[in-house]
Amino acid sequence: MIVILNFMFSRFLILIFFLASHQGAEIYKRYCASCHGEEKLGGNASPLIFIDSQIVKKILQDGLMPFMPSFNFSQKELDELIKYIQEIPSFEGESDYFKKVNVKSAIKINPEDATVLVQKDAGIYVLKDSDFFDSVSISKIHGGVKFSEQGVFALSKSGDLVKYPFGGGEVQKIKLCSWARNLVISHKENLIYVLCLLPQKLVLLDEKDLKVVDEIKLDKRPVGIFSFKQKILAITRSGEIFDPKERNSVNKLGVFVKSFCVSPFSDMLIIGSDKNIYFYDGKRFVFSYKLTNPSNFHFFSCEFWYNGDFVSAVPLSNTVIFFKMYDWQVLKEISFDKPVLFIRTHPETNYLWISDGQKIYLINKFTFEKGKVFDGIHAGFSPCGDFAFVSGKNNISVLNPKTFETLKILPVEKPLGKYNFFEEILQSGLLGWDIYRVKCWGCHHQSKMAFGPPLNLTSRDKLLKQIEHPNLMPDLKLSKSEISALADFLDVLKRCSARKDF
Repeated sequence: MIVILNFMFSRFLILIFFLASHQGAEIYKRYCASCHGEEKLGGNASPLIFIDSQIVKKILQDGLMPFMPSFNFSQKELDELIKYIQEIPSFEGESDYFKKVNVKSAIKINPEDATVLVQKDAGIYVLKDSDFFDSVSISKIHGGVKFSEQGVFALSKSGDLVKYPFGGGEVQKIKLCSWARNLVISHKENLIYVLCLLPQKLVLLDEKDLKVVDEIKLDKRPVGIFSFKQKILAITRSGEIFDPKERNSVNKLGVFVKSFCVSPFSDMLIIGSDKNIYFYDGKRFVFSYKLTNPSNFHFFSCEFWYNGDFVSAVPLSNTVIFFKMYDWQVLKEISFDKPVLFIRTHPETNYLWISDGQKIYLINKFTFEKGKVFDGIHAGFSPCGDFAFVSGKNNISVLNPKTFETLKILPVEKPLGKYNFFEEILQSGLLGWDIYRVKCWGCHHQSKMAFGPPLNLTSRDKLLKQIEHPNLMPDLKLSKSEISALADFLDVLKRCSARKDF
């Protein structure tokens, strides 16, 4: 009798689990699948299976405008939906992993001439100066594009990696997994690190030929991977930082990680949590800022510049907070009518170009005063700052970044982000450009003789020697970071001087 009862009870539990899972599936199909995909692997919106259940619950209850509304689910419906969402679906196509194909022939282009435009669900356009130059098809690009001296690398959510070589040759594509999170390039190792979530692993490739050199299974699910102090690290939602290649834990921060970004010198990790923003230097939190209200973060659009001090702008829902780096002061908070999605700037403009997905707001980088407002989804710049590109619904407006004059309009459906070589490879050199304007411009012209010799004819060693042991110039009393950035600016300047007259 006891055996029969135990058997019946176990069957009852299985039936309850099946009904709950089935009801969760029905709720998902009705309310979620149109945006997040029938198989829970994403569509127009991100896959929910990789998001912490507490975040999913909060978003479902409170909404995440302007992306999605709140839902009035009962507690039982909410629990069953989340249980279904967290079930990892089966995935196919492993036999296709690491297969490499030639997509097309690339056209040779100098890195400093190229701006890459991402087109939603379609691929990338390579722009030369202010005109279309070439294009490559790749759907569902995630996390923008990355650059090396070798070329442009674009990663799709569905696990395809595409390389567009600057020197010409074949555009190659390789299938790495069924769902990918992000990629980072180690310029020191000449390796590409790709984080996959289905299956959960890290794939390392040679950036020259996309040859897979290692495949590392991950026991922990990272929020993302990032380059920090010449290492490639990963961070989890619970705040554990680990070295996936060495398979060892670096630090357990004990904070819930919503989002993060890394400073241009790769010396500071900025972490957004529920109630605080933390600044982490590799050993400890050196500064934290308590939020008045819990907020959602869009940290990949953190922006950095120099106005006499190193400054960062961090978007928090409807607010942008300006921090003085290293001295750790809050300089300003500016509120907007809608959540801020993107922040971009360049040394050739005095403004931050801040977007809420419908409007572009200009904020002066020196005074923090509000300037012009105009229509636009996303702003970006050419490497040398000759042009600003503003995405509309079905076009790109090409502007003069100093006068804001519209120079031309390029037709393109669903344009998204714009990216350039210097933002990825020489971000510290762009900061050095700012430092030059603040500290050196009075005596040194970029390319012409002034009180001092033109900077583009000055070698890195000579510049460092003059700064450290000033002879005919004043002692500028620069920090190590300022000196490093100014020296990196020479590389940017020499590349840009070859193509434009300053």
